[in-house]
Amino acid sequence: LLDLNMPIKNGIQVIKEVKEVNPNIKCMILSMHEDPEYIIKSVQAGAMSYLLKNADHSEIIMAVKQVSSGNKYFNANVSNILINGLS
Repeated sequence: LLDLNMPIKNGIQVIKEVKEVNPNIKCMILSMHEDPEYIIKSVQAGAMSYLLKNADHSEIIMAVKQVSSGNKYFNANVSNILINGLS
């Protein structure tokens, strides 16, 4: 579970590096950024979920369970941002 804004490297860089070492590691982003560019770049890097920091605790738990089971998880708001950003 990574943030985009971290002291030394950003979450997208960390995902790319982790995936190079072990592509089976499941990564998730928890961020305040709703910018489609961040969401798309995170998914392209290998994030299996992108949650906004205002997500309920129950949603975070549900997302972790989905991702740990091998599924991707994006709530409706992030899915809409992702779709609109790609179109």
